[in-house]
Amino acid sequence: MSRLNRSKKLNELALNKFISLYFDDKYPNNEYIITIISQNPLRLKINNIKNKCNWILYSASVTNNLLNDIKVKIFREHLASYKIQQWWKTIFYNPNNRFIEPFLIKNINNLINN
Repeated sequence: MSRLNRSKKLNELALNKFISLYFDDKYPNNEYIITIISQNPLRLKINNIKNKCNWILYSASVTNNLLNDIKVKIFREHLASYKIQQWWKTIFYNPNNRFIEPFLIKNINNLINN
């Protein structure tokens, strides 16, 4: 997955988490449909399912700050897990590591026998 797709996926995850955290109490999912019109500044469109003509545009600095905090948290978690993955690869594929040596020998023997 490319960086652009990964960042789009993380951004979408942050938006979904933001909507579920901030708007579920005021606007339950079974009564309202919440869509994001733009992110900068944050503008939301909230439609009532029963009455299609009722809608609200919602924008405030509090919601903007909350969304940014959620994005930072999700991106930090992703980058931390990515760093751990890269660190594990460097350790796992290092032939000088004594813990990995039996595993590498076993794999080499399997390749030779096949």
